[in-house]
Amino acid sequence: MSKTIFLRVGTRDTVALADLVTSLNSFLRLLRDFDATISKRPGGTQVWEVTKITQNSPIIIGVTPEPKRRMQDFSEAIEAQLLDSSNALTMRQERTPEMSDSALLGIKQLAGLSRRIGTSSIYIPENGQPKRESPISEATMRVVNELTSVRFEAYGTISGALEAISVHAKRDEFRIWDEATGKPVRCKYHGLDIEARILASLRKKVYVSGVISSNGAGYPISVAVEDVENTPENEALPSVHQMAGFIKDYMGGRRMKDYLKETDDE
Repeated sequence: MSKTIFLRVGTRDTVALADLVTSLNSFLRLLRDFDATISKRPGGTQVWEVTKITQNSPIIIGVTPEPKRRMQDFSEAIEAQLLDSSNALTMRQERTPEMSDSALLGIKQLAGLSRRIGTSSIYIPENGQPKRESPISEATMRVVNELTSVRFEAYGTISGALEAISVHAKRDEFRIWDEATGKPVRCKYHGLDIEARILASLRKKVYVSGVISSNGAGYPISVAVEDVENTPENEALPSVHQMAGFIKDYMGGRRMKDYLKETDDE
């Protein structure tokens, strides 16, 4: 059953119109991005309808998801992952696999307003169950900056599953899930030749080589790609009969019982 999810815009009695618009745009970006990530549909599956607006300060907006026609209802998973991923950033300083680059930007925009308008909050009220809430604060902003700020650059190679290719007028990139860290890494590339190899490797495990930019924790953030190679497929193990050919016949064709008897006599 769909639940109403709320955004409290800061803690102040007043808020600048520009900050309110930025907060609402960031909230909508988060909802849409988690919808697309969880449903695996770029256009998402939900329409987010405004169902509650408080008249008191601070401003609180409530939106209720409505599945698009002939679409599966992922609303509970979307809301749960949004809250869990937002809390993971602030509380554990971790980025979950469900948080896309675009969703991280939405969190960053909300957190960036906290110095002016106070801590914002995304939450689902009790409704007979424990209240679920994720504060978006200056502490969240510090974590996002730590995760996204480049501290080191060096040439190297990372391996992982290639997915989420994005082609724009000024920026061509894809995302790889780093096998070593389990975290997404943005990979920027140029040229039609390498793009053809990238497209052929979609959802496959690859090696990506180039200049790797890492954050303060040493985790790769992005790669200026110079080469992409498929990892070798796992070869099938040989059968018992095939393996028998690798082993020298020490018994000269005799049965094991006879061979052991003869060796005991020696």
